[in-house]
Amino acid sequence: MKTRLLRLAVAGLLLLLADVQTRAQSTALAPADVTVIEKEVTAALQNYYRLYTEKNNAALGPDVFFEPWLQLGARGPQVMHTAQDEVAKRFAESVKGLEAQGWVKSAYPNPIVCVINAGTAIASGEFMRYRKDGSVLSTNGTTYLFSKTANGWRIVSYFGHEVGKVIRCNDGV
Repeated sequence: MKTRLLRLAVAGLLLLLADVQTRAQSTALAPADVTVIEKEVTAALQNYYRLYTEKNNAALGPDVFFEPWLQLGARGPQVMHTAQDEVAKRFAESVKGLEAQGWVKSAYPNPIVCVINAGTAIASGEFMRYRKDGSVLSTNGTTYLFSKTANGWRIVSYFGHEVGKVIRCNDGV
């Protein structure tokens, strides 16, 4: 059932991007531009994990997420808002639950970034949560949809999935 939902979520996300991707084909990016975008999106993703680990909940809304952002999950899409107080409350509750399990940090070490066009990218991979003693608390699969805004790259949507089920670019773009 989870695999089916993941496939449906990915299919829906890709359908939403189909029109953007079709238009982008007429304005193909140079390899150097793709490399720059991959680095920028990776930096934006690492910034999110840094802010989360630092428990800087107030910065998550304005520095990380596009408003509104969409969480895709087994119960369907959930529209999330990025009002600072809402984001701070949501992530503070999340951190509190993790700390009760011994959590001290999260890391997303090897994202696969797929550049769709100059303003859209997908980052897919696995992130780890670590305990105080350095052991791994959990490993989780997550994919993020990023969009370029006037303030830099922001997360528009994300969804969790099984470890090892990541989205890869198959055409080098």
